[in-house]
Amino acid sequence: MDPVTAWMVAIIGLVITVVLSAALVRRWNRENRRRYLERASSKFFEINRKPRH
Repeated sequence: MDPVTAWMVAIIGLVITVVLSAALVRRWNRENRRRYLERASSKFFEINRKPRH
């Protein structure tokens, strides 16, 4: 595999990883917003780690 192909594969893999991570975090935020209304955040991309107490 030549260096250009290796870089293209690495960049495509990175883009796919970022897109899937963003989709999962948005899904988790949506589920947590339904379960824990008092802990919900209005930010677009955030995992809320506040304690429940």
